[in-house]
Amino acid sequence: MIDAYALSHFGFNLPVALVGVIDLILILGIIYFHTSIVLYNQKRKIKSISEGFANIFKGEEPVREEK
Repeated sequence: MIDAYALSHFGFNLPVALVGVIDLILILGIIYFHTSIVLYNQKRKIKSISEGFANIFKGEEPVREEK
């Protein structure tokens, strides 16, 4: 696909090694962005879970009025 794009826009075929390097860079970029999104979502999920447990175990007991 990259070679066809270069052929249609520039009028010549790219060397096979260059196409492989471009493919590798694109794949690594996709993996990096996917990993960063997944890690961000996990951190957010862990934070919300820990806040939920903190609220549960906070020890907020209802105030009893003395008679």
